[in-house]
Amino acid sequence: MFEKMLENKNIKVKLKTDYKKIKNKISYDLLFYTSRIDEFFSYKFGKLDYRYLKINFKTISKESYQPVLVVNYPDLHYKFTRITEFKKLTQQKHPKTTIGIEYPGKKGFIGWLILTKQNIKILEKYQYEIKQLKNIYFIGRLAEYKYYNMDDAIKNALTMFQKVEYQNF
Repeated sequence: MFEKMLENKNIKVKLKTDYKKIKNKISYDLLFYTSRIDEFFSYKFGKLDYRYLKINFKTISKESYQPVLVVNYPDLHYKFTRITEFKKLTQQKHPKTTIGIEYPGKKGFIGWLILTKQNIKILEKYQYEIKQLKNIYFIGRLAEYKYYNMDDAIKNALTMFQKVEYQNF
């Protein structure tokens, strides 16, 4: 699916590119923005809060590390919150396995949004600003400041595409 999308001559992908540095240099008919909503507006109403994650990866000389794909550790006795054994997702057969141990904190990559009354007030101001824009669509966890499971994220993207396609073509 992704290879087909990337082969399309109408889709341009820029990796490791700061949107703010190129926004005045690019032209577009439609823009789908997937990064932080507050960053798009240069934090003019304030920064939205997120829970960050740091993941330590380990490859282990065992065929299996744990009985299931993900084991959560909500107990405060642990510094990490969960362990993921990735080959269980794809059901690979191999004498070694790789796990990811997740640590919450204030650094790393954004894991989840933090829905407080203050963040909701800030979000509403950004959502009002979005309504003033034309041909820019905010989609995904960061752009919508909304939690999505992966299946819901894909469904939301496909629904957004159908809506935009109907409006613009």
